[in-house]
Amino acid sequence: MHELTTNASKYGSLSVPEGRLEVRWTVERTGRGPALDLRWSERGGPAPKRGRRSGFGSRLIEMVIQRQLAGEVTRSFGPDGLSVRLVVPLTHERWPELAAEGDGAANRG
Repeated sequence: MHELTTNASKYGSLSVPEGRLEVRWTVERTGRGPALDLRWSERGGPAPKRGRRSGFGSRLIEMVIQRQLAGEVTRSFGPDGLSVRLVVPLTHERWPELAAEGDGAANRG
């Protein structure tokens, strides 16, 4: 979220007074269990410029969401602005030691 916000304030919809940002999220049931579905939509800012190669922040987002959290990242650069969809599984499969302890481990403070 920090990387997307920083880029929006420097280059995207939050860099101009008339720009808008909409962030929506839901938790959905999937075949792999519950997942966070976060949608980021920028509108009213400068036309997005898609570089020939991804910047460090974009690569970092993809690496963390896809590789570390087993999620999905979808980006599109439309005429209205940048849209991003992040889908992140909300399971303990990423942390086998927690899954082995059972659901009670998640409730300990």
